[in-house]
This record gives sequence, structure tokens and C-alpha cells, in this order.
Amino acid sequence: MMRKWTLVFENKVETYLKSRETILRSIRKVQANGYSIVGSYPSVKNLRHVHYESTLEADFIRLLEFDLKVDRYVEQPVKINFKDEAGKSRVYTPDLLVYFKEDPDTRLPYHCPLLIEIKTRSLIKKNWKDLKPKFLEAMRYCDQVGWKFKIKTEKEIRTQFTKNVKFLLPYMRAAPDYGHVEQIYYALDQLGDASIKELTSFYSKDPMIQAQLIAPLWFLVGNLMVGCNLGEKLTANTRIWALNK
Repeated sequence: MMRKWTLVFENKVETYLKSRETILRSIRKVQANGYSIVGSYPSVKNLRHVHYESTLEADFIRLLEFDLKVDRYVEQPVKINFKDEAGKSRVYTPDLLVYFKEDPDTRLPYHCPLLIEIKTRSLIKKNWKDLKPKFLEAMRYCDQVGWKFKIKTEKEIRTQFTKNVKFLLPYMRAAPDYGHVEQIYYALDQLGDASIKELTSFYSKDPMIQAQLIAPLWFLVGNLMVGCNLGEKLTANTRIWALNK
């Protein structure tokens, strides 16, 4: 049982290490435009840095990185040309296009591609007259090409789940010691469902030694190799359990 878990862990680490060098080679500078917060994020799914224009967009990108069903995504993927009510030519560029992996059972993608616009609710309300025709045109465009158009706001993005994802992502990209991983799996084998505090105490009574397990634990939780409730704040009292049994 333990060897099966270890093999899953080794495959996760190998995939990350292969992608990391490609990501680091793809870094490019981002210029602030004076109107929005711009930056880039090192995407494992895209094997390059992806660029965002707001902190809300950056948080949504982190959610995409965490989602196992997401295959890849593209920033500012299409320019949609249309004429407004006055007959004036307009161009609308949505924020992201998300592609999904294939469901192994159906051999079909988990979801059709999603064309995404990310805006705060206040900006949508303030600029609704200008945004409404753009959104309607995006919906028509998606109907033609077999995509779906979605608007994401802080209501869907700024959640406890997102806070947990932001916390876990750095741990997910730092390969832990294999020995610590096997000790965690052994402890879970013995304890079953347990809090992080209970698991580390089972491993050792020495606080210094207990601390060595924290990063590997978050690595396993983030890579969904150890289960927990990601809708609640992650603490030492968070209950975890083994997956991939």
C-alpha cells in the first residue's frame, strides 16, 4: 500500500521538475500601464509565465492551476469584432480561454472550452451599458464555435477555498523528502482520519522534528494526494486522510 502511494508521489514530483526548467526559461518583463495592476504567474499547466491585469485575475489563474480538470488556458485569446447600436465598429477581448482535460471514462473533455471575463461586481455595475453588448457578442461568438462564455467576479473567486489554494501552491512546487512522505503515509495508515496536529504528534514528540513534516504535508494536500476539507481554513486542527488507496 505504502509503495503505491510513493509511486504516485514520485510521478507528481517528476512531472513538476520536468516543467520547472521550461517555466523559468519563459520569463518576460511586464510593463504597468498606469490603469491596472499587471504581472505574471509561472504556470505549470502552460509551461510558461501567464500574464494578468488585476489581482482578481491573478487569483482566478491560481484556481485554474489548482484544478486537476483544467488542461491549459490562454490570456486574451480572441478579439471579437462587432458593431454597436450606433453602427460603430467595436472590439472586445475577453480575459481567458480555458481548455479541459479528457475524462478517462467518457474519453470526452470534462467541459467545453470556457471563454472567461473577470471583473469586479462594482465595475460591471458601473460600466454595464458599455459591457452588456460586449458580453452578448461573446455569447454569440461562443455559440458559433462550441464554447461557453462565463463572467467571474469576486463573489466566485474571493473565497476561503481560494485562500487555501494560494497558501498551498508554493508548497505544491517544492518537492519534499521522500522519507518524510512515507512517514506521513505510515502515520495515516495507523491513525486513519486525523488532524495535522495529531499526525505530527504521532510521528514525534519533538517540536523540531514535527516541524519537518509540515511542508511535506501541505505538498500532499495541495497535490490532492492527502484529503481534507478545502472549503475551511487550513490550520493545525484541519483533519486529513489518505487518498489513492
